[in-house]
Amino acid sequence: MRKSVLAFVFAAALPVGVALVIGIATFAAVGMFPSPRQAEASHKVVVVISGDLTGVDDVAGLPIHVGARASGPADSLEGQGFDVPPGPKAFGEPGDPVGYCRIPLTGTLAGNVVTLSGNVIFAHNPGDVGVPVTFTADASNGSITFDFGPFTFEGTGRVRIAHQ
Repeated sequence: MRKSVLAFVFAAALPVGVALVIGIATFAAVGMFPSPRQAEASHKVVVVISGDLTGVDDVAGLPIHVGARASGPADSLEGQGFDVPPGPKAFGEPGDPVGYCRIPLTGTLAGNVVTLSGNVIFAHNPGDVGVPVTFTADASNGSITFDFGPFTFEGTGRVRIAHQ
């Protein structure tokens, strides 16, 4: 009789144990593998912008070199950028109206167009600290627009987008 009771208990417990193992395995797999929405949100993009631009309107003809690098999800890019006049004026006398600026950037990528914005945190000319800056660049044709406060610079250069 004891043998039949043990067989009955084992037979009754087996499905519960199997269900428990399957439940734990499913829970672990869901936690280990991201859903498609999570995978899309964590997709990393690296954007690199570099170009020689020319001022328009109030700064018509003024040459400037710009560069930026940002990475992260396409809807939440973060990085750094700079602008500097070409040639020996890049690091002239402190306080010169034109000089090197460094900008922390945030932005987005929509298709081939990246938009990065920030405020100058370091400048050869201290009066430029805090100036709002926006890069708008199109990887399909290399066009770059750089807005430095009220001044706009345009041109073409290298706009690279890498998906990781």
